[in-house]
Amino acid sequence: MCSDHHSVTERVAFTFLLVQTNTLTETPLKERLEHRAAGETLFIEGEIPAGVYVLHAGDVELVFAPREGEPKPLRVINPGRILGLSSVVMQHPHDCSAIARTECEVGFVEREEFLRSLEKTPAIWLSVLRMLSTDVNSVYDDMRSLAIG
Repeated sequence: MCSDHHSVTERVAFTFLLVQTNTLTETPLKERLEHRAAGETLFIEGEIPAGVYVLHAGDVELVFAPREGEPKPLRVINPGRILGLSSVVMQHPHDCSAIARTECEVGFVEREEFLRSLEKTPAIWLSVLRMLSTDVNSVYDDMRSLAIG
């Protein structure tokens, strides 16, 4: 990913994560704001994650490449979500690619910074768990839809 293809601004930002009480918790994260043009890749399936992306504006499509054939779209991600979360938490390569569907504003948080923030603010773990659980449930829903027809 070439930084000269998008504008980058260093800043300390506040990422808002939903907690169990359905209130928002402010958690300071050092994120690098990036503008991405439609069609630009945020990360590639199989890459070791360098960090997470907080989607502030725009839409990102998650795509996976089957062994044979063309890449298949999985889902569209809207603002407010964190991309690459599972790969960073589980410490495994990305299981799909993320491509800006529209112009996007994303905040990139380096892996170590993100994990340090989780250590410093244990309440965030519940939010992370909820996000990952939502993703798992979404996959189950997709599988049910495919099974039913």
